[in-house]
Amino acid sequence: NIGGGWVNSVAPHQELCDAKSFFDSRCYVPRRKASEGCVRCMQHLSHLDQKRAFRGWRGAGELSVQLAFKASSSKCSVWVCEPPYEWSKPDLVANFATDLKFTVDGLPCTRSNKCYRVEQVGYKQCGVLDVRTLDHKCAGKTARLSIEVAPAPHVPETACRYDEGERRCRFGGAFQGTEGEEKYCKVSANKKCFPKKRIRDLDEISAFISEIIVM
Repeated sequence: NIGGGWVNSVAPHQELCDAKSFFDSRCYVPRRKASEGCVRCMQHLSHLDQKRAFRGWRGAGELSVQLAFKASSSKCSVWVCEPPYEWSKPDLVANFATDLKFTVDGLPCTRSNKCYRVEQVGYKQCGVLDVRTLDHKCAGKTARLSIEVAPAPHVPETACRYDEGERRCRFGGAFQGTEGEEKYCKVSANKKCFPKKRIRDLDEISAFISEIIVM
């Protein structure tokens, strides 16, 4: 079930593929036809797909999904992921560590009850849910997963760090690779970075969910 505002949308920061870019004349130089160079050229262009995801925001309601675990399931884990981004993650895209709420069959799945953790590969985040911590006997069973966007008003205290090489504040931890350090972080005279008191644009923050994997 999709809440009142969740929609199927193009994910942000994608290098889109159009006819002009795909039919790149550099791939069709006669002397390179059928050569390794031509194959590599076309391979790169074939990756420029238009990634889509379910998009939700504060007030959009819940994205609700029925999970079906195999009879052989032992991990009882669920991976909820966003699409990858072209270079940096936009600062108005929900952070999986601070801006999403998960429930399984109505029970909160959080870091405090050891049901939830965030895995980050590059700038792509995934929320990993271990439903065993909720005393759920998952093997061969079903469960209802609900996701709601609930953005934190400020970036966490641990998000800002000083980069000696660049001599400025950069995001670290779960916010690593996200744009907007200059908006949310400030540096002190002794080269310490800490968050500004600036409130994030809560109504503009959106979550993009492209994968839900049951293991």
